[in-house]
Amino acid sequence: MTDFRAIHPTNRAALISDSYALAEAGIQPWRLPLVISQYLVGEDENTPMSVAVERLFDLVRSTPDDTNAMILRDFLSSLVTSAYGTIGIEEDTGNEHQENLFQARDVFHFHWSKIKCG
Repeated sequence: MTDFRAIHPTNRAALISDSYALAEAGIQPWRLPLVISQYLVGEDENTPMSVAVERLFDLVRSTPDDTNAMILRDFLSSLVTSAYGTIGIEEDTGNEHQENLFQARDVFHFHWSKIKCG
């Protein structure tokens, strides 16, 4: 599938979450969630992006401080930077969609500060 938007955002979030859970349980290799996560640089919906950032942040935190951790941290940093620039940078307008994006901005800002602090 080349157009990830053909899958509803809630289902994209579930696929991301499930792929990380399967890897954590040892049922699937870690390559699966990481390959799935590559599409996220184009994601503009709050739900899948928030799930992905949370799961990737957990993975970075649990990875020993070595080359793999640095690669994951760099990927998460670029993802959060991209998402922060795309999702929720405008002021709250009272619109429900804008409010969700505004909340996503706060989630990304929190993770961004954690990444920068190491």
